[in-house]
Amino acid sequence: MKNILMKHFAWIGISSILLLGFISCEKDYILGGDLHDPNVNMTTYDYLKSHPQHLFDTILIIVDAAGMKDVINGDVTFFAPTNYCFNTFCKNMEAYYHETDENLKFNLDSLLDRYSKEELREMMGGYIVQEKLTYDKLTQAGKMYPTMGKDDKKPASRYVSYEEVDQYTVPGVISTKPKYVFYTQIVGDKDVNGKDPSGDDDLNDHRIQVQTSGILTTNGVIHVLQNTHSWTFWTYNP
Repeated sequence: MKNILMKHFAWIGISSILLLGFISCEKDYILGGDLHDPNVNMTTYDYLKSHPQHLFDTILIIVDAAGMKDVINGDVTFFAPTNYCFNTFCKNMEAYYHETDENLKFNLDSLLDRYSKEELREMMGGYIVQEKLTYDKLTQAGKMYPTMGKDDKKPASRYVSYEEVDQYTVPGVISTKPKYVFYTQIVGDKDVNGKDPSGDDDLNDHRIQVQTSGILTTNGVIHVLQNTHSWTFWTYNP
């Protein structure tokens, strides 16, 4: 019994140290569970292309098809969706088209066949802000930023915030709350407590947490969106 208790308290001590280390390094970015220097000696495009798990290969194919390599290599912030985000988009598109054709498959080839270069630029541009949004420029309250994309053919803006969250705290041990960057598409009016003020759930905002933030390339800034995000914010709920 004594050995079990000793192991239990040792585990608590180790966990607390790990949490303290995680919280104290919010200025660095976290990738694959490891802390990294936020500065990378590569352009945004080359950094995404060199990812060891090839997490952005599909997204970069779309960037190339849209002729936007030089765009993301400008003095911009790229809120980078992952391949998983594109896969979720494809699943939503399939669900939508299955209303009329249950055998239809939607994939990268489908996207490139259906949309023009200009349309792809409008879609991908929704993730590009023409300003370097480093931590010192972001706030808890957040702010609207114009993007290089369009929503329904109208210029698209996104709400970006850097917020404290109630996670990874231990009373009497760890009081500092971690902070995350959020990238939000405002649908109706800005949500209050997660709901549109009108009460219409169809107008709720699309709020996405950034999973890897503050990567500083030789030209700009990268914030990587959660894998659960659907590219272009498009979802289908029959």
